Amino acid sequence: MTQLRLLSGPQSGKKIEVGSEHRFVIGRDDACNLVLDDPEVSRRHAYLIEAGGGIEVGDLGSSNGTRLNGRRVEQPTQLKPGDTLEIGGTRMQVDASTAVDPVEPAAAAPPPPPPPPQRSAIRRAVSGENSVIQRIKLERSVRRATILAGLAVLVAVAAVIAAVSGVFSSGDDEPTVPTAREVIEKAKPSTVRVLTKLDGVNSGAGTGWVYDSDNGLIVTNAHVVGDQGSVGLLTYRVMVGDSIRPATLYAVSPCSDLAILQVEDIQDVPQFSLGSQSDLAQGDVVNVLGFPGNEFTNFSSTPFQSTTGTVSVVMESLENRSQVRAQDPNIGPYENLIQTDAAINHGNSGGPMVDAMGNVVGINTLTALETQQQGFAIGIDLFKERAETLSQGDSIGYLGFDFNANGNGLIVNNAVDGTPAADKGFGSQQAIVTAIDGRQMRTRDDYCNAVGDAKTGDTATVEGISRSGRFRFDLPFQ
Repeated sequence: MTQLRLLSGPQSGKKIEVGSEHRFVIGRDDACNLVLDDPEVSRRHAYLIEAGGGIEVGDLGSSNGTRLNGRRVEQPTQLKPGDTLEIGGTRMQVDASTAVDPVEPAAAAPPPPPPPPQRSAIRRAVSGENSVIQRIKLERSVRRATILAGLAVLVAVAAVIAAVSGVFSSGDDEPTVPTAREVIEKAKPSTVRVLTKLDGVNSGAGTGWVYDSDNGLIVTNAHVVGDQGSVGLLTYRVMVGDSIRPATLYAVSPCSDLAILQVEDIQDVPQFSLGSQSDLAQGDVVNVLGFPGNEFTNFSSTPFQSTTGTVSVVMESLENRSQVRAQDPNIGPYENLIQTDAAINHGNSGGPMVDAMGNVVGINTLTALETQQQGFAIGIDLFKERAETLSQGDSIGYLGFDFNANGNGLIVNNAVDGTPAADKGFGSQQAIVTAIDGRQMRTRDDYCNAVGDAKTGDTATVEGISRSGRFRFDLPFQ
């Protein structure tokens, strides 16, 4: 067994015993094994696992990174006695002594449904919702946590009953569970088709969904609005119902594969309610909604479709699937995915995965090509973590261009029209980015490790080569 001693925070000096072939996850989410009440810590920040006769630490694509002895952890690394870990703003040390005052995990209770998140204005706070799975909760005694959990169950159940009554209710105000047909019919007007145009010509298509109708915000995947493989400047259109409308790229988080488009005059289109992964369990039925197929020459002809499946894994990470990532250096970290056996086809990307009540619980993103009947959606809890920043029009780690990583560099064919990246010449000819801030670029992971937590207004030094020769310049994050 390895012991970690907390060096900061109100529990400074406390020791935690770690040693298992299963992941010991550290983060802000209550479902983690060690929960840190630290705003600099991501929901699922880092993990520890028994390997090679010792304990390894790995980062889970956190916003602020995990540091070991002051250096950022970029791959699983073995811990040694005396090593110092920094998880966000919390410091802990690997203790070589045998004395231990372990924090025992509380027994996991069956997860009761929490109250659905409130829909409000664009600057709503969405990242502070509580999970119902209590494990190691610092700054709380087990007894107090148990009492609070019991109260939370009562409040959550009451809130869910009230919410369901307001959405699907019978004439006598008794709550009823909607049929699958009702869920799909209700979701259809709010599920939209996204068209990417390259120098004004239709180039690619995907799906999106209405997140904030008052402000015209539509969520999709970053790869739907990203590099199209041919040189040119990108613009966008969205089909809402039977109407095709111009859209602007509002905000992007490329390392989370999330993007938001903005469209005018959709105040009358209903917006989706967001669910929670803490409500999901293996075997739950989900519906994948979207416009499958890559037919973008006749954009408006692709029909809206729904496929039904079950949840295979509530929270998965492609970090566990090295064979998938090894096959494609362009695949990013994807630290929070829902795995399902529902069909997720080309064109479904960016669309909503909804639960039995019609709440969005995931964002359709990819299919594991090497295994049949494995589809993945970005977990809605990850979107919530990014939503406050993105919904204000601020991107995360976005330099104004997307790319295809081929293992030798980042091949850039496109830039968004009107961005500083376009002004620098991206999109006018193919370029290969070889370094950012002096760090060599070969894969999407390289990019995300270098700039994944950069905010709008930061700058990066971009180096590479194009037909015009070598280049090196500073570029602002969008």
